[in-house]
Amino acid sequence: MTQQWVKPSRWYYGLAGLVLAIGLVLYSILVANLMGSLERVVVPGQHELNLSEPGGYTIFHEYQSSVAGQRYSTEPDTSSNLDYSLTAEATGETVPLSQATIESTYSFRRRAGTSIFTFTIDTPGTYILSAEYPAGAAGSETVLSIGSGYIRQFFVTLVGALAIQYVTVLSSIVILVSTFVRRRIALKRRARRLA
Repeated sequence: MTQQWVKPSRWYYGLAGLVLAIGLVLYSILVANLMGSLERVVVPGQHELNLSEPGGYTIFHEYQSSVAGQRYSTEPDTSSNLDYSLTAEATGETVPLSQATIESTYSFRRRAGTSIFTFTIDTPGTYILSAEYPAGAAGSETVLSIGSGYIRQFFVTLVGALAIQYVTVLSSIVILVSTFVRRRIALKRRARRLA
């Protein structure tokens, strides 16, 4: 009964946990939205990409992935065995694919990928992405993911997500320690008064 009226209340321990949980949820939402912005295709095969903005794009080999409820898991170097091409459907012009100069990787919620190509388009529209094994060669199915300005988005989202994570973890620790110390001081003072 003595500890029941000690301030701050034990509820502050719950508040610390709530702050931490909110931070983790916000972190998950930010990263999940980033993952959802990527268009995914299963290769080998040809696929239409509806690219709505001009500018730079990145192609990732998503070696741990899920498309239409089916799981895909391959070795990270599987993508190097495929022959790639990208053409504009309207003109038939080939869009040059450049090896990604900075390797970007991600791993989140059973998805993992690494950048393999970048390309730039001047005109939005439909483009045909082809990724096939050489004639006579066989290999497993795997997933490519394509995103616009993804590297920039990735770093902006990462910085934001990490900031949220650190702030909420630090806030939770401060609330926990502060509550523990202040309750302990209050209990000692009450014990002295009752002595």
